[in-house]
Amino acid sequence: MDEARANKATCFTGSYYGMNVCFGGRDSVLRARGGTTWGNTFYSASKSDPRLQPLAFRNLMAHEGVHYRQWEMYGPDFMSLYLTAQANESYPILQGFGREGCYNRFEREANLRGYNVYGCSIR
Repeated sequence: MDEARANKATCFTGSYYGMNVCFGGRDSVLRARGGTTWGNTFYSASKSDPRLQPLAFRNLMAHEGVHYRQWEMYGPDFMSLYLTAQANESYPILQGFGREGCYNRFEREANLRGYNVYGCSIR
């Protein structure tokens, strides 16, 4: 959360799968795409408070909560494991199919156990 606050983000804690949530502030690599879970904090790409859309926020946090559990399981190695999976398992992007989250094994798990934010076909 320190990185987010240094970038003027607003952060809050709550019963969101045990996670902190930060939004707004200056752009950061942690706010790429829809946002990033780093440890126990979700850095939302949204400039406005995501709680203003309760259903979408609940679904997103169910997905991100799985990533938080992945962080707990793999510890500091999770980011390199995630990026390696992204590079190795996202080859359909290069062929123009898109939806890279449908191919990364960590995203597939979050889509299956949490909420399918990518609209992937889950098997």
